[in-house]
Amino acid sequence: MTSRTSRDRSPGTDEFALSRADGILGRHRVAGPFAEPARRLLAARADYVERMLGDFDRLVGGVRRITRDWVVTHG
Repeated sequence: MTSRTSRDRSPGTDEFALSRADGILGRHRVAGPFAEPARRLLAARADYVERMLGDFDRLVGGVRRITRDWVVTHG
């Protein structure tokens, strides 16, 4: 397994990991009409979401190794 730096991870990966570690996904949310349903959904699928974020980060790392001259644009 290779070590990844924060540059190799998306901000969402770190934020999601911190939310899990702090127990935020286990606490009731009242921040708006969709906060609690979203929390329940994320809590139920946290392992899957974390794996998908990791996959995304690995893909980003691969693209960065190919070239530095890429310009990301919309479709």
